[in-house]
Amino acid sequence: MTSKFTKNHGSTYICGCCNKNTRETGYGESDLQLCKKCYVEGGLENEHSDNGGAHENVEVKNGIAYENDVACPTCVAEVEAAAKPNRYPVRRTDGRLVMVSVPEDE
Repeated sequence: MTSKFTKNHGSTYICGCCNKNTRETGYGESDLQLCKKCYVEGGLENEHSDNGGAHENVEVKNGIAYENDVACPTCVAEVEAAAKPNRYPVRRTDGRLVMVSVPEDE
């Protein structure tokens, strides 16, 4: 199988978030130098923040919003936190959400 990203294929770039080699897919993500997944994730996170966790015009399964099969990272972190006591979502310096355990007070 040959790579879809060759110098003759068109304008490609490295996603500024995940470092994946990508190209414009029609979402306008190339203006921000993001791949489609990172672009959609960013939009879902923004909508989540702006609307207090509510999402519009997206599919919601088990408390997690999805747009084009991409999950809202903030919803995922909240669902994981609710399922695991003493675990909280924390944003890393690279922008990704991770779950961190916090010990109980003795």
